[in-house]
Amino acid sequence: MSRSALTENNEFTSPVLRALNMDPVTPVYRPNGDYSYSSFIDSDIANPVNAIDNTFDNYTTNRIVASAYGEYDILKNLTFRSTFTFDLSLGSQNIFFPEFDLGVVPNDPNRPAYEWRETNSLVRIENKFSNWQWENIATYNKDFKTGDKLTVIAGYSALANKFENLSGSRDSLATNSIDQAYLDNSLNFAEQSPRSGGGIGESTFLSTFMRATYDLGEEFSFAGTIRRDGSSRFGTNNRYGIFPSISGAWNLTGKEFVKSNDKIDFLKVRASWGQNGNADGIGNYDYTALVVNGLNYTLGGDQQQTNGAGPIFTSNPDLRWETVQQTNLGVDADFFNGKINLVLDYFIKDTKDMLASVPIPGVVGLEPSATNVASARNSGVELYLNYRNNDREDFSYSVGGNISFIKNEVTDLGAGGQPISTGNVFGSGDFVSFTEIGMPIAYFYGYETNGIFQTNESAISNTSQPNAQAGDVIFVDQNGDGELDSDDKVMIGNPHPDFTYGFNFEAKYKNLDISLFLQGSKGNDLYNGIFRYDLNTTNLPISALERWTGEGSTNDRGCNPATPKSKQ
Repeated sequence: MSRSALTENNEFTSPVLRALNMDPVTPVYRPNGDYSYSSFIDSDIANPVNAIDNTFDNYTTNRIVASAYGEYDILKNLTFRSTFTFDLSLGSQNIFFPEFDLGVVPNDPNRPAYEWRETNSLVRIENKFSNWQWENIATYNKDFKTGDKLTVIAGYSALANKFENLSGSRDSLATNSIDQAYLDNSLNFAEQSPRSGGGIGESTFLSTFMRATYDLGEEFSFAGTIRRDGSSRFGTNNRYGIFPSISGAWNLTGKEFVKSNDKIDFLKVRASWGQNGNADGIGNYDYTALVVNGLNYTLGGDQQQTNGAGPIFTSNPDLRWETVQQTNLGVDADFFNGKINLVLDYFIKDTKDMLASVPIPGVVGLEPSATNVASARNSGVELYLNYRNNDREDFSYSVGGNISFIKNEVTDLGAGGQPISTGNVFGSGDFVSFTEIGMPIAYFYGYETNGIFQTNESAISNTSQPNAQAGDVIFVDQNGDGELDSDDKVMIGNPHPDFTYGFNFEAKYKNLDISLFLQGSKGNDLYNGIFRYDLNTTNLPISALERWTGEGSTNDRGCNPATPKSKQ
């Protein structure tokens, strides 16, 4: 929509506000073309178009990726390959905050705090990301006269990551133009030194591994892997972890009961068990207490401020690998000359010693570092089915789908098994998710609702909500003690789906092809935290049209805030 259209039409009122007989929404522009502000707002909500037009954040990346390898046949059946890869990224970021004022007159006392910026400023950030990886792999292959095959792979891998950054900022630039936004273009250069900062982060990974596969003719196949992984993200107590895996498969295609059935083309059953280590999702130095500068303190009787340094995070020298252990049983089959393909899997996936940061009491005085907080199990069934038709030479198509049923359950929460509260949503007043043994990870936790108070008399009679009145939400006093507190909170939703699914379609006609892929989930609950119920002048969802307006109008919570007034 053009600026002129926005300027000439001052009736851009949402249907919700019109239905509620509220004043029209403030137009984006004033008649003279300047941005306007809303007299209804006095918080961190600002004119969105002005906010967009005054946002200048440009990030430029230059990247170099190189790789080299060499391969050598040591013996007839033994090959050695070495690969080295290098990746370098240089990123430059320019963030400019221009000066602006939406006030009607200079120093307009009615303008909201977020609708003016007295001084412009500039931030420049230079980032450098570099990593290299060196892999050395030896492969041995042996074909036996009996038809059996043996393959052994042994390797060594090293990986190093490094991040460096340098930043600088200045305010009071001589111009409000993004084209002239340079750090040296500041008017208070002599009075104020530039603010600057910088840092570095490093991590390394080292792994040795061996894998062996043995095919017993075309009927049986077996495989086994063992690897020893080490990461600098863990201290010397638990820097290395050993992770094995085994698998086997039985190809039944050659069996008489399969060969005699003209509908079955291929049939195989398989089973596997294995472990993998995970060090993602934690910081590079969570195992130790980092000491940072700039923590000033007062010393002596005259309370003089002194520069100091100290730790800001707790240390965890016993931090260890997160281990993912999975058991799998499966069937692969083809039917009707390969037209129908089926894959069926049953799995149990146990994640042990999960890595995460959890809140700690404020009296500790430090921020929490990562720790091994919990173990959980995902178990379920996965099914894939596909139909392929190639009967015509110039036309073919295939259609298929997959579905997975998964159950999630927390199996351990460490010493004491204390539940963990997470998911603090602005305006909710408390954490909205809970993790405890025997329940899904981070299920939604809160007060159960039971309709709307229709009259003031019914609200007054409910002693558990002493401040309630007609039109307020009724919250269930679960233990019947006449008080609404944390003991009355229950599971109100599960973020994990009952099942996930996918659908794919592909068709080809001569040189023309078309494909379609869809995916989704069913049964997972969502926590709606997108609205600010603590502000009366924000836009409301369309459900506000069905709000409670008097006795008998509705008993559905609608868009009423679901937080007890007595707990706000």
